[in-house]
Parts: sequence; C-alpha cells; structure tokens
Amino acid sequence: MKLVSFSVENYRSITTARRVPLSDYSLLVGANNEGKSNILHALSLAMDALVQWQYHVRRTADGRVVRKPRPMIARRYGRSRYEWDTDFPVRKQNASNSESASTIVLEFELNADEIEDFRGEIRSNLNGTLPLAISFGQRGVDVTVRKPGRGGATLTRKSNRIANFVSERIRFEYIPPIRTAESASEVIADLVEQELYKLEGNEEYRSTLEKIEMLQKPVFEALAETIKDTVSGFLPSVKSVTILSQQRERYR
Repeated sequence: MKLVSFSVENYRSITTARRVPLSDYSLLVGANNEGKSNILHALSLAMDALVQWQYHVRRTADGRVVRKPRPMIARRYGRSRYEWDTDFPVRKQNASNSESASTIVLEFELNADEIEDFRGEIRSNLNGTLPLAISFGQRGVDVTVRKPGRGGATLTRKSNRIANFVSERIRFEYIPPIRTAESASEVIADLVEQELYKLEGNEEYRSTLEKIEMLQKPVFEALAETIKDTVSGFLPSVKSVTILSQQRERYR
C-alpha cells in the first residue's frame, strides 16, 4: 500500500496542514520553529496507531470486525504518545468539548491486487484512493473512512473492517535524526512486541501468563507492604500500596 498524502488538523502547533503530498522520496523544507517536526510527529503518531489497530479489534461469528471492549493501551499508540493536554492546541482547549480531537488523515493508493483483495474482504468497490482519518481525543483513538462522493457513506459504515484491512498490510518505522544504541534497541523491541502480541489469542500462552502472574502476586504483595511501611512514615495519608505488572512488559 502506498501512502500518497496526509493531512494534519489540530496537533500541537499545526492547526491545519492539508494534503501534504508524498512520493518515493519527499523532503520538508522550512525555517526553524515552523512546524516541520510536529508534522512528522503527527504522521508517526497516526501510522503507529493504524499499524496497531489490528490488535484492538476482533471478528464476530458473523464476520464483522468490532472494537474490543477494553480500550487501547492508555494514551499510548505504538511508540508514539498522545497527550491531549499538550498535543491538542492549547489555544483551542478552552473552546473544546468532549468531541474535540487531533485528526490525521492518511491517504492510501492501492495496487490492482490490493483493490481485488479489498473487494473480496470488504464487499465494496474502491474507486481512487482510500483516505483514513485517525482521530485522537480525550476518550481514545478512532479510525474512520473519509471518502467523498458516491459510495463514501457505505465505506464509512465499514470503517473498523477497512482499518483492520489496512493495518494487516502495513509496517511503519520512524527513524529519528539522533540514533543511539538505546534507540536502536527500542526499535527492535517494538518490532518483537508487535509480533508477540499475536500470541494473545493462544490459549496455552494466556494460561502460562496467568500462572506467571499467580507466582508473581505474593512477591508484589510483600514488596508493596514494605514500600507502604516506608512511605507512610513520611506520608501518613498513604494507607496502601499496590504493585501491578504492565501488560506491555510481557513482550519485553
């Protein structure tokens, strides 16, 4: 799948950047503090969220693709983080509501084989490009199809399935200008994490994790009690401490 353009709305210093065109080799040119880095961060944020989309939906018995009941990992989408308080334009926050969001539109061009796969899996024809709007708000992230004209409404109703279709066919790596050994290790760790996430549907894998968590629980509880005794000496209002293992760390 070829990304041919993207647009950015309400992200950091970018109020509106419409249809930034992309080719096999693209270059952003501009003065310092004009928003070049924010445009790239927005692109990375949206692509990471789209790549991860396949892990946060499930197929129903009748073939529909629906969101899983649990939300995406809190305020974290791939390696890119989104914090509404700082990433949604501050000057607009006073006039915002619960529906206000930072939106990045990714426009994909499909080749002949992909269009045929799209027709077979989505049960809809695709004329021209496929624009997906990834919106980040206070309540999480959403993906919708923004296809104007005839057939657009039908595709919009199938947004979850279409987002999953794209998610299963793309990879994305943002390589920062400063590359340390630590950042290289982080890239590899994230690639491994994405692949190991697929094991979440394996019953043996889930059972093994439950056993590990059961073995870890008394260790965490004992450590939490020690921390509580120490901390409450300085902060008497602290009545209890709980230590939880983060799901993300399973893949580390």
